[in-house]
Amino acid sequence: MEPTTRNERCAAEALVGALGRLLAVLAVTSAGDIEWLRPLAVLSAEIEHGVLRRPTIDVLWLADACHELTVLLAGCPRAASEFALRYPEARRSSPAVATLHERTLAVCCDVTRRHTGAGLAR
Repeated sequence: MEPTTRNERCAAEALVGALGRLLAVLAVTSAGDIEWLRPLAVLSAEIEHGVLRRPTIDVLWLADACHELTVLLAGCPRAASEFALRYPEARRSSPAVATLHERTLAVCCDVTRRHTGAGLAR
């Protein structure tokens, strides 16, 4: 595992913050029906644990987590999970969700780009 630079940690912490804000707004706009948010909540918790609870960040792991997050948020037209079905509608119907979606993906891309120098092929 490569040592974590201050800039890498800041970028990773920005991702944790963006995910937290996205989940909070989704929970509010879901009017208490939050069970469908479980896939995003679990991935967010894994990322938070990997970023905030460890003295160094495994940049390869974080890049993989960003890839997984991007796939989850981008959705798959054939996916039958409740998240895959409801998240696009939440994005369309809430400007706040749409904005946070874009910010989260931008931060994820930034994290991945920063870690490309650490030997990532993504």
